[in-house]
Amino acid sequence: MRITLALLLSLLGCAGKLPVREVSVRMDAPDGGWSISILEAYRVGDEIWVISELSRAPGTAIQAITPVSDRIRLEGPELPVRHFVVGKTWSWPGEEDVTYLGDRSEIENRLARGRLLYRRAGA
Repeated sequence: MRITLALLLSLLGCAGKLPVREVSVRMDAPDGGWSISILEAYRVGDEIWVISELSRAPGTAIQAITPVSDRIRLEGPELPVRHFVVGKTWSWPGEEDVTYLGDRSEIENRLARGRLLYRRAGA
């Protein structure tokens, strides 16, 4: 009986495994009531597109510029990451490496042609 290398590797749990890496998003929000959540990640062409949403909890919050961030562990190819954020309501410029969207529909056509790599539970 001959065992092929692919079969042997799969039995050992080595075949087909993609690298796992941490992907994070971080920005400054106008007060402590804001949070950001990474909702989805897609492979679109030769990039990973990460879709995040900013939201503000009701009520009062500390009135100071506050960093908000989120991170996920993503299994997938080592490709450049492009961040898209929905929900920014303040007017000062944001992070240079982030594209701010009025809503997700602005990129929905491209996402539909991509491959989903991650979706937050309940998103």
